[in-house]
Amino acid sequence: MGHKRALLDCPSHLPLILPPPNLHTLPLRRLVLGKQLLATILISNPLDNRVAFKIKTTAPKKYVVRPSSGIAEAKSQVNVQVIMQAQKEYPPDFQNCRDKFMIQ
Repeated sequence: MGHKRALLDCPSHLPLILPPPNLHTLPLRRLVLGKQLLATILISNPLDNRVAFKIKTTAPKKYVVRPSSGIAEAKSQVNVQVIMQAQKEYPPDFQNCRDKFMIQ
């Protein structure tokens, strides 16, 4: 297909696939004070087995992840919403944001 894929090793050593566009963080250049930002991550499971996942962030008070854990059924996809809470002022690290997400 021409799309590159990122494989993430789960503790069970079963891969989940995230297409590259889903690896980007929330688009902070669209940050509007007082409004939430929403991004969607599509997790694909190409295997014949179910795979459990859990998503963690380095800034849990700043983001809501729904669902933050779950099961990707065999040969299926799961949509995960990442919501950046409304900000009252621009974060001090706005230009060099180091917030990260980890999928286990």
